[in-house]
Amino acid sequence: MYQFKLDFPIPKPDMKRYNEMLSIGFKNHPDRTENYKKYKNSKQTEDIDFFPIKADIENVSRCNLSCSHCLVSTFPNNKRAEDLTFEDFKDFIDEQIGLVEIKMQGLGEPFLQKDFTKMVEYATAKDIWIRTTTNGTVLHKNDNYKKIIDANVGEIQVSIDGATQETQGLIRPKSDLETIKNNCKLLNDYCDTKGIDYTRMWTVFQDKNLDESKALLYMAKEIGFKRVTFSIELREWENNDELNENIKESRIDKEIHQEWIEEHLAIAKNIGIELTFWHATERFTNENICMWPFERFLLSSEKQVVPCCIIADPSIASFGEYKQGQFKELWFGKVLRDFRKAHIQGNIPDICKACYH
Repeated sequence: MYQFKLDFPIPKPDMKRYNEMLSIGFKNHPDRTENYKKYKNSKQTEDIDFFPIKADIENVSRCNLSCSHCLVSTFPNNKRAEDLTFEDFKDFIDEQIGLVEIKMQGLGEPFLQKDFTKMVEYATAKDIWIRTTTNGTVLHKNDNYKKIIDANVGEIQVSIDGATQETQGLIRPKSDLETIKNNCKLLNDYCDTKGIDYTRMWTVFQDKNLDESKALLYMAKEIGFKRVTFSIELREWENNDELNENIKESRIDKEIHQEWIEEHLAIAKNIGIELTFWHATERFTNENICMWPFERFLLSSEKQVVPCCIIADPSIASFGEYKQGQFKELWFGKVLRDFRKAHIQGNIPDICKACYH
């Protein structure tokens, strides 16, 4: 892998609102406060004494699209497993004493499940900050665009990869750009009526859409977004050589230069868009090891505890199945302790090496 060094702003949540949610959570949940103190005072060791403070929770592992760069497109009928039930979600959340933040999405479109916004509402009622990602195709159905905002979501990211139907359809087959644009307008207009800004447009650049970068900024403005993130990273997946070959051919990393960054920042500023960029490849070293094993995990829709959102698929790696009342045994158990120890000692597991250099 090559080095990638550019100077650009990175996406952050509304930190005022985020910190307010943390403060309320600490006030209302003393055990969360105590757990967070242990986390802040801890060192990266195999035998940590605190529960995770963050989690990714995958409510569905199925999608209504077949995106060219996504692992879901390789699943039979775009589905890996059954949905996480609302009852299992509630049981899991009730068992977590340390969570301050959740990303509610994994490999799939979360709004395909009827209980999704109920899940978000259940977690935010416990003062946990939530962000989620959607392809925007079903925001109009059953007033989803209203329900997700009323559920007190911290941030909702809408993935749009084309400024034209031709490009959008090429990268995200089965998607209709006009429907998505109309849905985003509904979502952003609803936020405006409440005087809030919980949305972000997210674009993953590749060879198919790089020439639409400026048009995407103007389109974001047109449909009401105030924040946009350009991902200039197209990641490969573990154990999928065919998909990875297509991804390698589509990468544009080396075509991005500082002048390109500055030009787009200037356009965004001129039209009132907060533009940020994302590129996380090669962010870890033997001296600066991954934080996931020590503070975070992904719960898959089939209730497997997975190392991270990059691995994502429990068939690739799992620490074990979550069963009600037994998360403690998993989090402090031998499998995860050995996994942490390997990172600490520099024996980086093969499944993690793509994130290191």
